[in-house]
Amino acid sequence: MPVVLHRNIDNNTQLAIWKMSEPLEELIKLGVPVPENIKSNKRIKEWMCSRLLLKQLAPNSNISYNQHGAPSLSNDSAISISHSHECCVILVSMQTAAIDIEFISTKANRLKDMFVSKEEEGLIKKSEMYTLIWCAKECLFKIHQKGNLIFKEDLIIKKIEHNSINTFMKKTAYTLHFEKFEDYFLVYYFE
Repeated sequence: MPVVLHRNIDNNTQLAIWKMSEPLEELIKLGVPVPENIKSNKRIKEWMCSRLLLKQLAPNSNISYNQHGAPSLSNDSAISISHSHECCVILVSMQTAAIDIEFISTKANRLKDMFVSKEEEGLIKKSEMYTLIWCAKECLFKIHQKGNLIFKEDLIIKKIEHNSINTFMKKTAYTLHFEKFEDYFLVYYFE
């Protein structure tokens, strides 16, 4: 099972990445049940890998979802899950967990007008920073857990430092952590 990163960030927080490189047929043999409404092979693989990864991080817990689709664990820990290309990532923490992983590409550059404000344009030093800003705003969205946010107006990036991002979500400040993992940006928040 290709867990390529498993890190205890602190005593209450774990982060792990699974490289989804094995064929779907191999994963199916592991017996992870998949809901019938998931039809595409890509989504099935993401579902299975996230559940297998969770078994390693929190073996005696189950995932449930609130009315907005935000996950939580049966052991009262917080969880956040993200997928991009061949990576699946999970963050488990005590009170709040939010994580996003994005493959660095030109996609965010093409969509920047939908989520980057004029002020945030001033933070862009390299084109890959659009992917980082998208990743940070996805992370903030997961902290909120209630939907109904306008990425360009409600989720504001103020400053990008060496490995942290100072942000505001509806006037509440958050400091997000970020790092590069291979060809991906990983942005996360925990309490």
